[in-house]
Order: sequence, then structure tokens, then C-alpha cells
Amino acid sequence: MQTELITQTIITAIVTGLVSFLFTPFSMLLARRFRVIDNPQAHKLHQQSTPVMGGVAMWLAFVIGLLIFGRGEEPIQLAAIIGGGTLIACVGLIDDRFTLSPAVKLLGQGVAASVLVFGNVSSHLFPNFPILNAIITIVWVLAIVNALNLQDNIDGLAAGIAATAALSFLVLAVLHNQFLIAILSATLLGACAGFLSYNFQPAVTFMGDTGALLLGFILAILGLKISFPTITQAQSWLVPILVLGLPIFDTMLVMISRTRRRIPIWRGGTDHTSHRLVRVGLSHRRAVLNLYLVSLSLGVLAILVANATNLLVAWWTLGLLVIIAIALIILLEYVLATEGDEVSQNLKVLYIPGGNDTENSFKGILSAAAKVSVLIHTPADTTHTSSFDQFTNTLISIASNDQSIIAGLLNTETSIPVDLNRRFEWANSTLRLRADFIASNTLPTEKLLESFLKRFDLVVLSGGFEVNVQDILDVTQLLQAINNANVSVIDLNSSPQDLQLLRDSGLPLLRLTSQQTHSKEDIAQKIRQAWISRNNSRSRQLLA
Repeated sequence: MQTELITQTIITAIVTGLVSFLFTPFSMLLARRFRVIDNPQAHKLHQQSTPVMGGVAMWLAFVIGLLIFGRGEEPIQLAAIIGGGTLIACVGLIDDRFTLSPAVKLLGQGVAASVLVFGNVSSHLFPNFPILNAIITIVWVLAIVNALNLQDNIDGLAAGIAATAALSFLVLAVLHNQFLIAILSATLLGACAGFLSYNFQPAVTFMGDTGALLLGFILAILGLKISFPTITQAQSWLVPILVLGLPIFDTMLVMISRTRRRIPIWRGGTDHTSHRLVRVGLSHRRAVLNLYLVSLSLGVLAILVANATNLLVAWWTLGLLVIIAIALIILLEYVLATEGDEVSQNLKVLYIPGGNDTENSFKGILSAAAKVSVLIHTPADTTHTSSFDQFTNTLISIASNDQSIIAGLLNTETSIPVDLNRRFEWANSTLRLRADFIASNTLPTEKLLESFLKRFDLVVLSGGFEVNVQDILDVTQLLQAINNANVSVIDLNSSPQDLQLLRDSGLPLLRLTSQQTHSKEDIAQKIRQAWISRNNSRSRQLLA
């Protein structure tokens, strides 16, 4: 029986994976056709408009997998799962296109959860209290759906976490001969694996709420349906909690963090576990892969608990994990949290690099700001060797630092396309986590420049005007535009002449540094302190 079930689940995962993989490009075309696009925003990490209908491909794989491989077992429950999944995917799709209010979206999720209750896909924790079981079911579904939705905050994370959880549920189902759970897990695993080919960093498409709500819905069902006759009901409930421990932990962390900062919980932000890993120095990919490993480890632990004969051991395991989770939340949110962390989640910086310390300055700025844009000169004449070499070296020094998405992708041994537009596209995709390049080889109008500068909170100059700005912009025009846009300036390592020019301009100059090399930590600290100082000054002026 187990051999047959293993074969069936492998086939199911392959078929649904192919459906998801093949249909995702069509979902991207549909997204652009119907303008279901996610544009860059302050709390989001991507820098380019990206299609957001990958969840449709995952929904199609989910439906096809269950219809073909469900074998008509438990038809009412199967219909409820497909019907509820389709309903919640539609709620997500409408939200992706038109943006629903949190209350309306929650209502739609509740209706989808109610479909499960009527289809007898529900908790049986209290056999003599069906209404209480129904309430538990709806609350569980809403909790897991939104916990998984919150994981869709960085390329490849939500789909990868769902895939690792599905793999854990699949192993548990095969070990205990639970056919429907095994097929549903394999379907989810295949749908996520096929989609990850396009969503792993750098992502070319997003699943949107269409996919995130659907994945959370399926995982909630797996948690409800999985059962273990040889252990107690209480111990059985520990298993799905452990499998889904990572999204549950991250949700608790975000809720505590936003409540502490008096920010609505439903508002997007860069305070998730993944963002914090990136801020301490991990690359985008390493942060995501480490979270995959954590999710898989919790899955292994869940399998051990499901087979533990001693209930006390299972509860001690859960208790220890809860203590670890609380300690991590306290460490991340209270002990290590600084006023600068608040700044890093909101600060947007325009960096105009120059001089010999470009890479170090960029690292410091990246660790201090949520969004960094880099303005460097695009040589109009590629035959001008010195200008072209300076452009290439700047590009390489920035893109090869440890905080880039793909560390070392652009290096001296790598052949770089000759066409300048392709160079910038490559650089943007490499640094799409929190930075982008803006090419300029013509002088913009003062009005256009002022409008552009208003997107930022700070302008950071390094190397002095004679090194960088004169190749890009007219200095007088730049200073006037900065003044009109009311953007503050931090100047790194400029000459005395440049410092005097900045003083004479009357700019809101936050910090002047002497001509010496600073560590990236020192640069980041000065940026944070200067920005906090300015905000406090503004607050005092308003109160006065």
C-alpha cells in the first residue's frame, strides 16, 4: 500500500509541477493584459513593476491535481476543498487587481473556511461540540491563511515555505497511509516547485494574494485533516503547529513589532524575519535558503513528535520551542532593536557615488536605509575609455559586495554585455533587493530633477562634485533642485571647496565629514543619527 501511495504522490507532484511551470508564463501575459501588476512601493523590496498572477497557475495545478488523482475518495470533502480553494483564490485575485479592504478580504476568507465546515473538513477536537469545532476550524484557517500570506514578503519565500511544509505533510501522510492528505500534499508541493522556477530571486513574477491565500488555505486543510490514531488528539495537534512553526513565529513577531510601534498589523513593512536576516548581512538568497532549512527542520521534528510514544516528551518539545521563540522575539524586537532600526524600515536614499571608497560607502548606506537608488553617469560615447572604465568599475564595485543579491555576479572575469541599457538591466536585477541604478547621460530639466528628488529622504554624495556630479548634472542646478525638494544631504569625503559650496547653498546639510575613510558601520550610524536628529528637529518645530 505504501509503495503504491509513494508512486502515486510522485506522479502527482510531477504532473502538477509541470502544469504550474508551463502555465506561469501565460499567467504573466494575463497579468500584463489585465494590468494586475505590483509596482515598487516604500515597504516592498522589488524595484520593477512585476506581474502578480502566478497564483492562477498554482490554482490550476491544484484543481487538476485533485480532479485527476483524487480518485473520487471522500467526494464531499474533495468538493469542499476544491470549492473553498477556488473561492479564496478568487478573493485573492480580486484583491490583487482592485485592492480589497482588510475587513472584506477577511470576510471572503471566512466564507471559504465555512465551505470546509459544511463539507466536513473540520476540527474534531471536541466530538460532542460541533459548533465549537466549527469555530476552531474557521479560526485555524484564517490564522494559517494570513500567516502564509505574510510570508510573501521576499522573492521565493512563501512558495518555498509552503513547499517544505507540504513535503513534511506528505511524509507524514505516507507513513500513516492517508491517501487524500498525501495527494493534496503532493499537489501543493508540485504547484510550488513549478512556480518557484519563476519566483526564486530575482523573481520575474509574483503569486500575489491569489496564490498566497490559496497556499495558506491548503496548508490549513492539511493541518486539519492529518491524524494519528496511535497518539492522543492533543498530541496530534502539535504536529501541524510544528510543521507550520515558521510562518506562525514570523506572524507573532510582526504583530508584536507593529503593535509596539503603533503600526496597523495589516500594513506592509520590512520587519519580517527575512528582512531582519538581510539587515544583519545575509544576502537575499541566503536568507531565504536559511528559512527553508528552518522550515524543514521543524518538519523533521514534527515527524518525530508524531511517532513519539510519550506524550510528555512531545509537550516538552513544544514548550522548549515556545521558550526559544519568545527569546528570539525579545532579542530581535527589544534587545537588538535600536532607533536606527526604525529608520532603516522607512528611509529612502539617493546615492551619488564617486572617489575610491564607493563600495564601502554603499555598504554603509545599504545597512542604514530601506531603499537605495544609485545615480551614476552613463557615458554617451563608449569609445571614451576613461569614462567607460569608470562606469564599469563603479558598477562592479557596488554589485559585488556581500549585501548584493547575487554576490560577485558582476566581477572582472564576467563578460558584461556591451550595450549600456543591458548593463543597467543586469545591475538592477542583481541589486533588486533594496537598490537600483538610474542611468543619466543628459541634463534633466530643473522641474523634472526636483520631482525625481522628492522620492528620497536623503541624498548622499561621496567623492566630491569634481569626481561625480559634474559628469551627471550641473552642480548649481542640482543644489537648487535639492533645496526646492527639501531633501537633506549627507556629504562624504568632499573637498573643502565642495563643503563651502554646500554651506553657501543653504541646503539642509545633516553631517559634514572630514576627508578620511570611514567604516561602513560608521557611515550607517551617522546616516541614522543624522536622520533621527532632523526628524526630532522637525517635531520640535511643529510643537513650537
